[in-house]
Amino acid sequence: FGIHLFVFYMGHPIVGSAIAGFILLPVVLLAWFYGLKAGLAAAIAAFFINSLIFYRNDPDSTEGLMLIGTPGHILALFIALIVGRFRDQRVTLKKELHYRQQVEQALHDNQIFYEGILNSSLIGIMALRAVRDEPGKICDFEWVLANPTAANLMEKSATDLVGKRLLDEMPVSEEKGLFEAYV
Repeated sequence: FGIHLFVFYMGHPIVGSAIAGFILLPVVLLAWFYGLKAGLAAAIAAFFINSLIFYRNDPDSTEGLMLIGTPGHILALFIALIVGRFRDQRVTLKKELHYRQQVEQALHDNQIFYEGILNSSLIGIMALRAVRDEPGKICDFEWVLANPTAANLMEKSATDLVGKRLLDEMPVSEEKGLFEAYV
């Protein structure tokens, strides 16, 4: 606001009361760098600062008192709202993006860790998902995951098993009662 005072006293004799439009610069700058609350505070403070400046410059004039509530000050409030809100949203999005990147990195690290454990296990590990018919009864199982040891037992690769159905790949499991034991 010091700059505002300096420019006012330098520019008022040249451009008159139009110099009050200079109020937008500190409002926009404070809203952009410090957010909505700072921008609104700057706009409200500018009402009183401009009124005092005009009154001090010409005590007999009511011009300074009339400036409170003029379209220029309403515009300053509106711009403070827009710029400050934009800045606050930008900061919030940056924080959320940073948090999301951290979570994605942690998920990626965990995935690599568990894949390492799964793929290096000497024990066959498979995960099957139940496939249900219309009434909701389990009618089959689908491979969701298989490690290389389990895939070797099936004489297939792990990627070949994922998405396949148990009864299609091992029809003997139904005949020997294994399917019922799984259910």
